[in-house]
Amino acid sequence: MPTASPFNTQQALVTAMQYHQVGRLAEAEQLYRQILQHDSSQQAEAWHLLGVLAAQTGRYPEAIEHIQAAIAVNSTQASFYANLGNVLQLSGRLQEAIANFELALSLAGPTDASLHNIYNSLAICWFEQNKLPEALAYFRQAQQLNPNQPETYHNLANVLSELGQFDEAIVHYRQAIERSPNFAGAYAGLGKALLARQQLTAAETACQQAVQLEPSLVNAQLTLAEVWIAQNKFETAKDKLHQVLKSAPTEARAYFNLGRLCESLHQLEVNSDLTTFKKLSNLELEVSSDLTTFKKLSNLEVSSDLTTFKKLSNLEEAINYYQQALVYSPGNEEVKLKIEALKQKLESAVDHVQPVKY
Repeated sequence: MPTASPFNTQQALVTAMQYHQVGRLAEAEQLYRQILQHDSSQQAEAWHLLGVLAAQTGRYPEAIEHIQAAIAVNSTQASFYANLGNVLQLSGRLQEAIANFELALSLAGPTDASLHNIYNSLAICWFEQNKLPEALAYFRQAQQLNPNQPETYHNLANVLSELGQFDEAIVHYRQAIERSPNFAGAYAGLGKALLARQQLTAAETACQQAVQLEPSLVNAQLTLAEVWIAQNKFETAKDKLHQVLKSAPTEARAYFNLGRLCESLHQLEVNSDLTTFKKLSNLELEVSSDLTTFKKLSNLEVSSDLTTFKKLSNLEEAINYYQQALVYSPGNEEVKLKIEALKQKLESAVDHVQPVKY
């Protein structure tokens, strides 16, 4: 009776990796586990790849455990620490991820192909903690290692925008687009940076390009609405913001911009009254002796057609939208300050509204 061939762990690892690469994950996992049942030099890599596979299928605690087992067998492999950092990052354990990425850097050689990804991952960890100078430094190193990667230029530009360095951000967004002409996210970021620099026509074009490439890209749609608000295209902006809320009903930025839009409408009406009634310095009004023409109020001037109540309605609507934004972004101090300021303005306006006397 012929004897069974001994289990070849090296060949099994090669086969498992082939299965893994083509998406036959169940078969790959089975082989990785078989390899681990044998005492061989392939154990560390089998633990490592089993962990990578677990992460790919969303089993992060199991993935962390497996990759740590690989490191216990062989603590000299940069890729083990890098992939452990990746899983920790996905798990929200950012400081632990950073520690492992730094260990990976210490083990990787100067020509290691993974260096770009490690620097990029480190930068993202810092960015997610709002540590922008650290993120910027690592993104710059990633960009130097691979100057043809559009995503790196995009990430670098995002950090620069957050730091208020819009001119340099615009340059990097355009470099990302140059390397990847259909990069919708880069067009969206470019539009936002151009808006910050008050280049409204160029910002509108960039956002429209982003939406054309990726119609569901909420960030681009919101920036486009913000451009239209800046251009006083209020109805167009309002329609776009309500369209966003149909697909993303918890989007705080949409509610915030609807609040801004209502504030802008209120201010336009106030400015119109100031022109009509010749408002003088800081809420002091020139009052004609003909009180049927001019009705003096403390904060607002109202014609007999009750336009004041329309203005107050815009303030109330703005407050309601800001309060909705606060529901979905409860820590937003800017929104809290706006609500408080508008409530005070509304109370002051209501207190000074007097019946019209003829």
